[in-house]
Amino acid sequence: MRNPVAQREAWKAVAEALAKRNPAAAVRWVSSIEDRYHRTEALSKIVSVSLQRDPAKAAEAFALMPDTPRKGMHVEAVMGHLTRQDPQAAASWVREHLHGSIRDQAMAGVVSVFNLVDKDSLMQRTLRKTAQNPVKVIGF
Repeated sequence: MRNPVAQREAWKAVAEALAKRNPAAAVRWVSSIEDRYHRTEALSKIVSVSLQRDPAKAAEAFALMPDTPRKGMHVEAVMGHLTRQDPQAAASWVREHLHGSIRDQAMAGVVSVFNLVDKDSLMQRTLRKTAQNPVKVIGF
């Protein structure tokens, strides 16, 4: 009988090595894994490794993951990288590829990172709105 821990670690090691060399090939390879649990573990590793090299491929691997707590752990990291590159594209990607609570969590991450990246612009918009209608902005 196979050792399940060793088997899981082996899938993750292969995913990591492949993602370091060729994230696109890693995403294609992971589709061949039949076992859902092992596929999810490998996708998780591909997402983690690919974020720095190829955020688009990391996002592609992320989209392939089933909606599980494991996927939820990656939302902030994936959205942070995508949003810093192109906030509008990140928001569009979320709308197109994600659903349910993961989508809500991802969109919150996009907004959060966008607000950090675009602080000056956000401040300017807030000041303009306040000057136009201070009562409405304050909430009265």
